[in-house]
Amino acid sequence: MANVTPHTGRPDLTVALRQAMQAYRNGRLDEAAQACATVISWDSGHFDAHHLAGVVKLAQGDAPEAVRLLTEAVKLKARSFEAANDLGRALHGTGDHVGAVAQHERALSLRPAYPEAHNGLGNAQRALGRLEEALQS
Repeated sequence: MANVTPHTGRPDLTVALRQAMQAYRNGRLDEAAQACATVISWDSGHFDAHHLAGVVKLAQGDAPEAVRLLTEAVKLKARSFEAANDLGRALHGTGDHVGAVAQHERALSLRPAYPEAHNGLGNAQRALGRLEEALQS
């Protein structure tokens, strides 16, 4: 868990987020989720913590919770093409393919040469039966 700064008694959010990222990279998803939750509990407007927490929840198979967290991340940083793309993936995971298309298109409007968003857009289009559009993605 995060180190506590001696002067304030609060967790060092930078350390907690670094620990969350390391845990995620090493496949320790519960530990990553807990570290993100710690950061969010101390700073509810922390974009990186919401974004990573959403990605972790998606990796854990909890698409609805991923949507909640990634929606907040997108609100906090509207120009994040990564967060928009990850929200699209989460929406796809809940079966909201129309919402997924919108988020992947948003990601591509922010970064047109983003392969992951093209892939996600194609998958969402295919799920909607839009095969011609899917092939173009």
